[in-house]
Amino acid sequence: MRLSEAVERYVTMKRVMGFSFKWGAELLQSFCRSVDDIPVGSVVRWQVANFLEKSGLSERGWLYRHRVLKAFFEHWLA
Repeated sequence: MRLSEAVERYVTMKRVMGFSFKWGAELLQSFCRSVDDIPVGSVVRWQVANFLEKSGLSERGWLYRHRVLKAFFEHWLA
């Protein structure tokens, strides 16, 4: 499954569960653009690390990105 499709399904699931998930959806779409539309199982640590280490990001911003990405990948590993 392509990363964009996995993101779309995850966002849909979150919204069905009652979350607006606007910022999370935007963050995941941004991540998808940053690594291209590769298979979700092909994402590697350095791609995630590069996205998390984007310059000018506050500690709070880093933690939010980390939390969203962690939840997304845990969902797809389950």
